[in-house]
Amino acid sequence: MKSFIESQKLSMEVVSPIFIGNGEKMLNKNCIIDVYNKKLYVPNQRKFMKLLLERNLVDSYEEFILDSNCKNLSKWMKNNNIYSKSKEITDYELDISNLESDSISEIINNNKELSVFIKDYYGMPYIPGSSIKGAIRTALIARYILDNPPKFENIKRKIINDSKMRGKYIIKKIDGDIKNLESRIFNTVMEDGHIKSKMSAIQVSDSKPLPKGSLSLCSYTDILINKDVLQKKSLKLFKEIIKPGTIVDFEVNIDKGKIEIDLDYILESLEIFFNLVKKYNFSKFNKNYIPNGNILLGGIVGFHSKTILIALLGEKYIDVIMDIFDLTLKKGNKISNHKNDNTLGVSPRTLKCTKYDNRIVKSGICRIFKTV
Repeated sequence: MKSFIESQKLSMEVVSPIFIGNGEKMLNKNCIIDVYNKKLYVPNQRKFMKLLLERNLVDSYEEFILDSNCKNLSKWMKNNNIYSKSKEITDYELDISNLESDSISEIINNNKELSVFIKDYYGMPYIPGSSIKGAIRTALIARYILDNPPKFENIKRKIINDSKMRGKYIIKKIDGDIKNLESRIFNTVMEDGHIKSKMSAIQVSDSKPLPKGSLSLCSYTDILINKDVLQKKSLKLFKEIIKPGTIVDFEVNIDKGKIEIDLDYILESLEIFFNLVKKYNFSKFNKNYIPNGNILLGGIVGFHSKTILIALLGEKYIDVIMDIFDLTLKKGNKISNHKNDNTLGVSPRTLKCTKYDNRIVKSGICRIFKTV
């Protein structure tokens, strides 16, 4: 088939706080915290070093950095009469008003790590195209399974039976079954014998750089269902996030000669998969935790955002996931407390949330739409 490239500029609204990291961390030693104004200032290293040279504080700063007992840059700056220069040497600032007072104290006193949002060469935050494409891939697989159930009846029965067995190798076996299923859907054998994925026909660009003002700092909260009661568990995880309301622009190119779908099909598939996740994973939680969207992105979004088992297993999904968690989370002879998840109607029974603007919401929810 002759190639024809469908190109479309798309936008994505960040509906709930989203975090995508690259492993980079920031410590209290590396940032300035203004408790009164609820701001965290990230110094521009060039401006900061210039100030240290002007005030003859380079040696003192080196001692501070090397002293494991010294954890508070703000305090060091106050002791050396340069705290008033904080804004002048700032690269960007983060609003920390979403953090509880004890969380701010935890960062200041215990030098807690802050996970940094991924940034480009120029230090600007962005959404990697690979993150969006991965979510699209999962949604397309799920829709193909939903549209062609007879093709996957055998592997469905196999996974259901395997999940009831015991032994660590079973998890690898199920994982292998899923990967083989995905290959059946997307892989094509070329004339030269090489295998190529049809997903190579879909190219998703990195987003345009986002303003540093779109960043904020949040902590995470688990919402758990325990005996039909919702419980909140605050996690001491602090991450730079992109604020809700931020609009992200990117581009999708589809080689129609290699894959017989269009952009509308992709958007419909995202909607179908998101609603499927809501049905089997979110429906038992308070709907106020779940804002409307059509895609889940980023870290700390939870197991369900990446699994195609929801589409494959349907009503059997909860039983199988319960068995998998029961097996993987078992330590010695101690039975995991996931074994009764089916009586609660949800597994896993934890919702990964973020507190933002005095509201606890499921993290990583976004909404992709066509740019007019």
